[in-house]
Amino acid sequence: MMITSLDQLDPNGTYTYADYLIWQFSERVELLRGKVRQMSAPSRKHQGIVTGLTRLFANALWKNACKVYVAPFDVRLLRTSEDKEVITVVQPDLWWRSRGSRLCSAKYRISCPATARR
Repeated sequence: MMITSLDQLDPNGTYTYADYLIWQFSERVELLRGKVRQMSAPSRKHQGIVTGLTRLFANALWKNACKVYVAPFDVRLLRTSEDKEVITVVQPDLWWRSRGSRLCSAKYRISCPATARR
């Protein structure tokens, strides 16, 4: 069965990255510890801040062995190395990591007053 609406999901259910990959939502969502969280659209101010930070980080890191990414970009997080299934998938605003390394250096989520309530 194709899942195209959040209404089709059990609000008390726990979901995995495998579930997340087959959903066909028009809304943006993240998966936090198996729970679906709807994301609001970023504001113009928010986008301006992210753009400025992206430029700063990209310029500062371009000679290093780092790559800079901006949303939307799925980042799958494991709680422990023994986890069999990914139950947390986020889309950070800005992410960078060292080339050749699977470990990420850092991540930042930009919060504006309009989105801080989430």
